[in-house]
Amino acid sequence: MIFRSQNPLSPIVDVTIGNVYIDYLRIVQIEMTLSENNHDLVKITFAGLNTEAVADYINAPVTISWHQDDVPEGQEFRGYVVWLEPQYTNSQGLVNQSPFQLTVVHCLGASFDMRPKVVRFWEEPTLLEIITAIGLKYQFSWSIPNDDFRFTRLTQTEESDWEFLLKVCDYLGYSVTIHGTHIHVFDRYKSLGRQISYHRLDVPLSNQSSGFQVTPGQILGMNMTAGNTTPYENTNTEFVNAMDNNGNIIGTLPFERQSGYGETINSGIQDQLAMNAVSYELAQRMVEGRARKKFPVRAVLQITGLAGVKPGGVVNIQKFNNRFDGFWYVESVCHTVTLDKYFTEVTVLKDATNDIASSVPAISQYGTAPESVLVDTKWKASTQLEEIYG
Repeated sequence: MIFRSQNPLSPIVDVTIGNVYIDYLRIVQIEMTLSENNHDLVKITFAGLNTEAVADYINAPVTISWHQDDVPEGQEFRGYVVWLEPQYTNSQGLVNQSPFQLTVVHCLGASFDMRPKVVRFWEEPTLLEIITAIGLKYQFSWSIPNDDFRFTRLTQTEESDWEFLLKVCDYLGYSVTIHGTHIHVFDRYKSLGRQISYHRLDVPLSNQSSGFQVTPGQILGMNMTAGNTTPYENTNTEFVNAMDNNGNIIGTLPFERQSGYGETINSGIQDQLAMNAVSYELAQRMVEGRARKKFPVRAVLQITGLAGVKPGGVVNIQKFNNRFDGFWYVESVCHTVTLDKYFTEVTVLKDATNDIASSVPAISQYGTAPESVLVDTKWKASTQLEEIYG
């Protein structure tokens, strides 16, 4: 089934649910949300979904391909139907011979397979050893930074592999995405070099002529917070003074933040943290990991639909003014397409609203992940890929 709206920017969306054909005219809206450290999420709203399909769709595999004309990058979603929300109102009668006028089908990415809780003890593992074990277990591919830090011991107690993976990466200051069947672990501070995705976003000027053409990635609105302390984050410097298992005092050094996204802004306040760390090395990495999540400038952009933008990527804002122009880090993306419109909401982060030149680290760019294939109703990577990049 291929769905496309009448909007000239509308993407071509190819949707398959359990290999069952669905009349695209019954689709009211498709919403795809991609965010670091979260499962990929797709919500499909149907008008008049057959009542039998409500039960048949649960746990059904979902394939979605999403791309635009003249835009090389697109989105691929591989996942499962997790739950449905049928909606019935007596006064509205039947729609397409169904009493459910609207039904929202919620789909989560292939990472949803990682949800069973397990108990496991990890003796002196590295990040690579943890990712390798998880990747082989689910037959996923992976890309991770070259990091030789070795944990003393980790206990996975009634935690799913997904929860455990996020916890370990958070200790080390890394973010995680699993698009399709590819695990990608990355450092926000190196995203300018990694370039998971890169797009230029323009601000249409109000005095442009009537011949102005709408193109993908034009900023229609911006809601921003900026400051040393915001509802989302503060820039306080953090350190740890704690006692390890041997009774020794662990005293870490504050981490000097240098994200590359503008001049670093600090509040001038130092906070002492209480952490469960068995060694100085782990305590220092945990302090650094927390610092890497601090960005004092956050903006939510409403833009004309842009298919290829991904969390962990970079956008380059132009034609705003010199203090807002430049590179921003992409935290999350939400694409919404209906029968008559297509728009994208992007949450972006930055260290400062200034014209300090961004620094691009020397690091290998993000490559192409192996395709996903369906094997016995489960999504697997078509080929094994183990990428360790520096």
